[in-house]
Amino acid sequence: MAGWQDASNPTKGYGQYVREDHGGGYVTNARVGDQVSAGTVLAVLDQPLVVPETILISNLLSMEGK
Repeated sequence: MAGWQDASNPTKGYGQYVREDHGGGYVTNARVGDQVSAGTVLAVLDQPLVVPETILISNLLSMEGK
């Protein structure tokens, strides 16, 4: 996948993003500038967070290489 810089850490080089684990080895990633549907929860924090942009879950990845 484009952007991978270190085979031992395949997410290195992506910058800041949200990774959602769906179980079964599948995850989705969201990055600044992406868009999601209204009401989509990307994270739960113990403090309020101001996000100036919307975010989109853009790819479904298999961490097992499938």
